Amino acid sequence: MQLKDTLNQLSNNTKLNKKYYLLILSSITFLILLVYFEYFSAQEVNINDISLTKVKYGEIEPIKNVIGEVMSRDTTALISQVSGIIKSNNLYNGKNIAKSELLVELENPEIQYAYVDINSQLLQLKNESKLQIAKKELEIFNKKNQLSKVELQLEFEKLKYQGKLKLAKKGVISALDIKSIELEIKIIEKGIKDSLYEIKLNEDIFELEKINYQSQIETLTNKLALEKSKVNKLSVTSPINGQVLRISDKVAVGASIQKGELLASIFDEKNLKIRLRVPPSIVKNLSVGLKSQIEIRNKLIPAEVSFIENKVNNGSVYVWLKAQINLSEISSEGENVNAKLLLPVKSNTRLLAKPLWYNGPGLYKSYCFKDEVLEPCEVEFGAADKNHVNLISTNAGFDAFELSNNSHWLGDTALRVRL
Repeated sequence: MQLKDTLNQLSNNTKLNKKYYLLILSSITFLILLVYFEYFSAQEVNINDISLTKVKYGEIEPIKNVIGEVMSRDTTALISQVSGIIKSNNLYNGKNIAKSELLVELENPEIQYAYVDINSQLLQLKNESKLQIAKKELEIFNKKNQLSKVELQLEFEKLKYQGKLKLAKKGVISALDIKSIELEIKIIEKGIKDSLYEIKLNEDIFELEKINYQSQIETLTNKLALEKSKVNKLSVTSPINGQVLRISDKVAVGASIQKGELLASIFDEKNLKIRLRVPPSIVKNLSVGLKSQIEIRNKLIPAEVSFIENKVNNGSVYVWLKAQINLSEISSEGENVNAKLLLPVKSNTRLLAKPLWYNGPGLYKSYCFKDEVLEPCEVEFGAADKNHVNLISTNAGFDAFELSNNSHWLGDTALRVRL
């Protein structure tokens, strides 16, 4: 009885194992069919659904897109040359100004009084010098006139002497009378000599006095010129034809301004240029005179590199472009712009058609094609121009590349292409 029960139990277990084996076999068959189905359907792609591009060799004129702004390389600082209180203000940001145009008027009573005072001193000195010079000239003239009379008297005395000398020879007058006349002549001659010395001395003194007056007048004239320049500096005018870039916050009527304080920054609007922020890796390919384009309000404008700074600011180098038009006619200082830098041409370069998703040099995921099979691969692109991109990676042995989309919409495995 026990043996019979054992045999029955073994028979039941065998039936259960057969059912289990049948279930496993069915599952395996289903998976095989599913894999077969996937292999012959999902693992293929129609050639019309992809875009295969072959490599070619040729020239490429790379274009680098960078950003920048309209700037003036040379700005002029409008500085107050004297201290004062702002009386009137004709400055505001963006104002177009003409050379010598009055921009700010200052008041400074000390400067204005000093000018009036020195001018008054100068006028008084000039009048005094004219009066004293006239007096001295008259005095010298009178002395010379008196001397002329004495010289005439001397001539008269000499004539008298000659006559009396003849009379003395005839014995009419005595020798004592002759001696008296000779003495008188000597006295007159001595007086003439003394008068000549006095006149010469007065003339020398007069010349020194005139030099002294001229020196004092010159000193006051120079002081007056200095004070006048200070008065003129109370009127601040524009040194150039241009535009006000920005004014100081302190510039307002009634505000106190110190000597040397900035009033505003101005620039010549004809000298507006484009300042670009370019990565150092790109700068090494640039040179002065390189032709490029800048975009302002969807308009491309020819330009060329005019200056490259030799230092790095916040990770970029400033590169200046000069446009072939007057930028002030279409733009203003500080406006942001996009620029297309045309890098030097590369010859005999491996090229592919430029994908729409190209976003500068680097590694991209794509598909490589060989023997009717697409394999996921990584490609390295270099610089690009309008239509082509430089293929850096070799990807040896592949005939073409799929560039219609760089996302994995085809899957992560190799695909067979249906022709």
